Amino acid sequence: LMSVISSFFEDAMQSLREGRLPVIEGNHMVIISHLTDQLAVLLQEICFAEESEGGTLIAVLCPSPKVEAEEFLHESNVRAWMKNSTIVVRSGDPRREEALQKVAVQAARKVIIISKPGVSREEADVITLTTLMTLRSNGWPSNGTCVVQCQLV
Repeated sequence: LMSVISSFFEDAMQSLREGRLPVIEGNHMVIISHLTDQLAVLLQEICFAEESEGGTLIAVLCPSPKVEAEEFLHESNVRAWMKNSTIVVRSGDPRREEALQKVAVQAARKVIIISKPGVSREEADVITLTTLMTLRSNGWPSNGTCVVQCQLV
């Protein structure tokens, strides 16, 4: 019996470390992005803007593993400018419903989609628009707005 409980607890802890559990929140912000300096600057600006409101929860969804994303944020000196906000990271393909549900996108007040760097402008926009179509086909966010970065105008 102890072995079963221990195994269950280890699996639960591993799920937490890997970010497999969903964010349980509402009225938060979701940023869908790759790990770029643009993401770090955007997070910093949002934290600064939300400081007077007592901070906010920002859920970041990126295709990189959660550990790699948290290391990127640590190297960006996130603790120095986070103020009262909380940043959580989840990993997954934003074009898939399951990944979007990990960051509770259905209950978000704002969803920001940042274009994929390092690919052609056309490919970046296809990825961005596919993500947007997945959101809108599900009626997500239900009471929020989406802001999308496009390469081709």
